Amino acid sequence: MKLKSFRFDLWGFVLIVSLFMVGLFIVFPLSSIFMGGFQDTQTGKLSLTNFEHFFTRRFFYSTLFRSLAVSVTTTVLAVILGATMAYLTTIYKVAGKKIIDIIVIISMISPPFIGAYSWILLAGRNGYLAQFFRNNFGVTLPSIYGFGGIVMVMALSSFPLIYLFTRGALKKANSSLSEAAESLGCNPVKKAATMIIPLIMPTVLAAALLVFTDAFTDFGTPMLLSEGYIVLPALIFREFMSELGARPNFAASLSVIMIVITAALFMLQKYIISKKSFKMSSLRPIQPTKMTGPWNVILHIFVYTVVALATIPQLFVMFNSFRATSGPMFVEGFSLDSYRRVFDSLGSAIRNTYSFGLSATVIIVILSMFIAYLSVRRPSVLTNLLDSLCMCLL
Repeated sequence: MKLKSFRFDLWGFVLIVSLFMVGLFIVFPLSSIFMGGFQDTQTGKLSLTNFEHFFTRRFFYSTLFRSLAVSVTTTVLAVILGATMAYLTTIYKVAGKKIIDIIVIISMISPPFIGAYSWILLAGRNGYLAQFFRNNFGVTLPSIYGFGGIVMVMALSSFPLIYLFTRGALKKANSSLSEAAESLGCNPVKKAATMIIPLIMPTVLAAALLVFTDAFTDFGTPMLLSEGYIVLPALIFREFMSELGARPNFAASLSVIMIVITAALFMLQKYIISKKSFKMSSLRPIQPTKMTGPWNVILHIFVYTVVALATIPQLFVMFNSFRATSGPMFVEGFSLDSYRRVFDSLGSAIRNTYSFGLSATVIIVILSMFIAYLSVRRPSVLTNLLDSLCMCLL
């Protein structure tokens, strides 16, 4: 791509404003974290003491390996679930496909810690499902706590992102390629492996990076489900807010490690995409076909099961919101008292949440559109810098 020289016109002004805003609200705060990470806690001088303290003590550096294990496993599971769901619902006819798309989007809206809270109520030691299987069948469900529970909750909350990205890429694929593969004798499995997967791989990698970043930096889910399985975000919070002597410089050094790892993965993903990117035309989009026989039943069972697991947290939270309570405990029956208390005592918090959220959304959408246009339509050293800053500091 040929880089254009900078011109001070309307878009040049937009570029300068965008660089200023990114620098003020992203680069400056993160640069202060970098500076704090390289400062000695006692003397305030530049030092590598914090990093030495982290990498020479097993308790600390093991949290990094735990975070990477959780993030990588979550990303792999989310890609498998999301890409498979997108492929099946695009290539084959699935009853209620439009409703499935809506449900998947809804399941992605709520924060991951809500899913963790719901699964604790469902499958925790005294959860509804745990009690049901224990009392009726004498079966003890696997623990929802620890590595397995964290990965399951994160994967179920993250796969919709992979699904939406992959489904969008598949809709742009030209059906003539699929027909050509079939005419050459490719079965569905070989066609997917040799034609479809390479076409959508750049999109899947971009979505996988977002999933990895979310899982790597998630704080709420591990805090609720860890039970001793401490990951890096939880360690940062503990070191910054410790009642036994907070160490903000050490917490900053841990944040630096997370930022460096995320930025390195982004650079790797960007390099791979630059070598494997494709341009697709949707003049003849793929037309879904109906699967017949037992495989059609298996297809629908798989799709509906994944969607049901993804929406359980939202449905369970809605169900519990209408249950009657006595203090902090649920009692039999249903009531609207919880909603009355919320609107009576927390009305300002609700208004602030929506007003701040909507304002931030408007600013983010406008700024993102400008940055995307500048990066794609007016490539230059400055626009490349702006694009890299936005993605690396994600």
